[in-house]
Amino acid sequence: MVQMSDISRAAPTTNHQPRQREGIEMLERQTRSSNELLAYATGELRPPRGDRAIAKEARAIYQETRLVGLKGDAVLAIGARILEGAAALDRKRRSLSDGDGVMNSVLIEIEVQTITNALKLQTAFAERRAV
Repeated sequence: MVQMSDISRAAPTTNHQPRQREGIEMLERQTRSSNELLAYATGELRPPRGDRAIAKEARAIYQETRLVGLKGDAVLAIGARILEGAAALDRKRRSLSDGDGVMNSVLIEIEVQTITNALKLQTAFAERRAV
């Protein structure tokens, strides 16, 4: 997180750059505002009466962000598991067919159908979770 002291140290001290100084002051105000909103959202800071509606919205956005992140992590985990399973399944098919073309063809059909079903499960999960 950006600290005010970091921004102040980076600020120019000469008078010939007033626009840059104004920009830095604006950034400091925005950062302070963002830090306050995050503190309201996480419950670290109780908002003043005038900021309660904003704090409520900030909490909702914060919670939604956490939930969307969790959903994304879940979809990635499922995808990784499918990839690992597909690779293991392919190795198993090659081992079982042992160079027999007919057996390999039969096992390929099973492998493809299995991977297709795994992808359907992943899609169904994502759709139920509105990912």
